[in-house]
Amino acid sequence: MGSIEEKLTLLAKIAKTFEDKGIHYAIGASCMLYLRGIVDDFNDLDIMTTVKDSEKAAAILLEMGEEIRVISNNGFASRHFHRFVVDNIRVDLLGDFIIVNNGVQYDVSYKKLSSEYATVKGTRVIIDELPAWAMIYDLMGRYEKARIIREYLEKNFQKM
Repeated sequence: MGSIEEKLTLLAKIAKTFEDKGIHYAIGASCMLYLRGIVDDFNDLDIMTTVKDSEKAAAILLEMGEEIRVISNNGFASRHFHRFVVDNIRVDLLGDFIIVNNGVQYDVSYKKLSSEYATVKGTRVIIDELPAWAMIYDLMGRYEKARIIREYLEKNFQKM
């Protein structure tokens, strides 16, 4: 679903629109890892927003593309989750991010803590905190991604 170049162009467009509208957001998951140079590819855009901004963000993405109905997943209890296809690229919007692991709900929602950013196509794009994603991937059972992040943090921490 879209080349890297197409995904980055869309990401810059969304980031600029969200910034112009005052929407608090951060890019997470594999796209965030890609923007940090940790992985070589990503499949979709995972955008985390505050619960307060989630419906406004969803309305903007709906203007850009089409919302796709998502069948509930037992691994998640998010109430403000939307999936879109924009320019043939999947965009997941998480207004809250609640992972269910062994029957326990973990709220890992975006809290506006990230001040890190990447520049994409000349646009400032907020990216989520890397250590948080090691924990998030562990909770999701995606241990290989969590391992990659931990190894990256250990390697880069030693350089400081």
